[in-house]
Amino acid sequence: MTVVRHRPAGVEPLELWDVVVDGVPLYLVPEGQQPTAIAEVVRQLMAGTARRHRTPADPLPRRGVDSVVVAGGGAVVDVVNALAAIVPASAASDPVWSGERGGHAVVRADGGDVDTCLVVDVGQTSIKRSWRGQRHRLPRDLQRIPLEVDARAPAVRVPARQETVVFLAGALTVTPTPTSVVLALPCEIDDRLRVAGCSYPWDDDDDGLIPALVSTAGLGHEVRVLVLNDAELAAAGVADARTSDGAILVLTVGLGLGAAWLPRRAEQRG
Repeated sequence: MTVVRHRPAGVEPLELWDVVVDGVPLYLVPEGQQPTAIAEVVRQLMAGTARRHRTPADPLPRRGVDSVVVAGGGAVVDVVNALAAIVPASAASDPVWSGERGGHAVVRADGGDVDTCLVVDVGQTSIKRSWRGQRHRLPRDLQRIPLEVDARAPAVRVPARQETVVFLAGALTVTPTPTSVVLALPCEIDDRLRVAGCSYPWDDDDDGLIPALVSTAGLGHEVRVLVLNDAELAAAGVADARTSDGAILVLTVGLGLGAAWLPRRAEQRG
């Protein structure tokens, strides 16, 4: 089995979840105020004034944005409407299942077979699994897998992380065995497959999570596993279908906010 950190061509990940809006990081903004706050984050990004809560002295580079595509299982329409005064915005053609299109684009670019590819898009409230033309949504049980903030005591953290591994591994277990798996996680992932923290109860810089879940899933040695961030996955699908040369910001809206950027074609590296 080969497990790699995949980076789709022409897609640049952006971490906007802790950009400060009115003195508060985005992830602490009350749910009903999130669409307006997300629009303000995009405005700041375009103006070059966006600052992350974790690195307040280091503003994010200004980004040219010609349009925004919004996906996910959250308040997609509300976010699109909030963005209307700033930049042309639209919902993805199939917002909840945008990862499916992205996964197929990723596999084709990797030389794999879409018909034998499993796409597992892990959201913070559910997993979206696409396999052989069928879609399954696997809800997260917050009693079994509590929010990270509620599972910081070691006596809670250890079993909660193990339940998380079992939950994610279960989504990877299908019959017959796929030739490739596209696994998208709702967090930052480095090239050594270390995951950053999110609402799931694992530690920041956890380097054992991905090996544990693919091992628990029992995937054979012939399976190729491509791991990426969930917003990158959605952006890969947008990139595959794009018809304009403009810069596109892709936002995934759910319990939190994910983001990826497609530069103007003339600005793309390589």
